[in-house]
Amino acid sequence: MNKAAQKFNLKPKNGLKYLTDKGYLPKEPKEAMLKGICKFLKGTPALSATKIGEFLGGDAELNRDALSWYIDEMDFTSRDLSFVDALKLLLQGFRIPGEGQIVDRIMEKFGEKLSRDRPEEFGNAEGIYLIAYATLMLQTSIHNP
Repeated sequence: MNKAAQKFNLKPKNGLKYLTDKGYLPKEPKEAMLKGICKFLKGTPALSATKIGEFLGGDAELNRDALSWYIDEMDFTSRDLSFVDALKLLLQGFRIPGEGQIVDRIMEKFGEKLSRDRPEEFGNAEGIYLIAYATLMLQTSIHNP
C-alpha cells in the first residue's frame, strides 16, 4: 500500500491505476470499485490529505462518484452531532483545496447527505450547502487575509 500511496500523492489517478493493476481494486462492478477507493482513501494514513481532497473534488465522473460514495458512507444521524461537528467530521479525512468549484461540489454533496440524515433539524440540502460553503469561505479568509 505504501507504493500505491506514493503514486497517489504524486498523481491520484496513477495511485488508483496501480491498485487496479495489482488486483487490490476491482474494475467491476462499479460499486465494488468505489467502495475500494473509499476504503483506500480512509484507511491509508500515508496519503496526502490535500491530494485526497483534490481527487474527491475533481469533476470527472469517477471523482464525483467517489465523492458521493465517500460522503454517503458517513453517518450524521446522531442527535449530539451539531452542524459544525458534522462539518468537522467530514473534513477530518481530507483537506479541501481553495478552488471554488471543488468547495462547491463537496459542500453540495455534504448538504444532500446531512439533509437526508437529519431533515427535521437541518432542513433542505440547499440551505446546508449555503451555510457550509459560507463557513469554509469565512474560515479561509480569516486564515489567509
